[in-house]
Amino acid sequence: MVPTSPILRALWMPEVLRSIVAFQDGTPEEFVPFVVAYDNTSLCLRYDDRPAFLLLLATSGVRGLRWVHRHRADYMSIEVPEYVAASGNIDALRYVHDEAAMPLTDLVLAAAAEQGHLAMLRAILDLCPDLDCTKALNLAAENGHGHIVAYLVETLGVDGSAYALERAARHGYIAIVRMLVSAKGIRPRDCKTAMEYAWRFQHTHVMDLLHERALVPYPPPPSRTDVALPIAAVAAMTVLAWLFA
Repeated sequence: MVPTSPILRALWMPEVLRSIVAFQDGTPEEFVPFVVAYDNTSLCLRYDDRPAFLLLLATSGVRGLRWVHRHRADYMSIEVPEYVAASGNIDALRYVHDEAAMPLTDLVLAAAAEQGHLAMLRAILDLCPDLDCTKALNLAAENGHGHIVAYLVETLGVDGSAYALERAARHGYIAIVRMLVSAKGIRPRDCKTAMEYAWRFQHTHVMDLLHERALVPYPPPPSRTDVALPIAAVAAMTVLAWLFA
């Protein structure tokens, strides 16, 4: 009888059952869920081994990575260091760098910043101090991780980016906007674009900050002379004209 539970029904699939039977080759029981999850990615339209590795890191940590590296080396894709960075497991990071000899890139740094793992970000930079921090700054700003932005901008002196400022303004992260407005590399036009995002999403506190700190004028009110267009369209056209003036 086929189970009614969606999870059990998935495990009842012939492909999965054959895979489970195939694991009787000495695979330790604790790693069977990882191997099942990894092999199931081949059944998906979009191949993605990230959930499998995050499961492995959460349950087995370095021990699990060591087993995969030794017994399932073909599973160790180039994205594994990114998954490790996203997990926040610094011991696992040292393993993939020192033992598995996998490169740490700016994408690995960005994965740590995206999740707000400051200790992981610092560990990556200790191992590879010459990495470009721009992607990490952008993702930290977009996800509201002010402590990451502060470390990159104020401690390391990383240049600010227009994208980071725009994303912070869009989401209303005023503390991050405050740090980025005075950062190196931020141009007046970047602040003007940030004002447009803050206006569009009605973050008046961010608008006030940009007006006071960066001397960006407030967007003009929508024109009332053109009644043929919807108010939103008139507002958008007015702001675009102001933005590119």
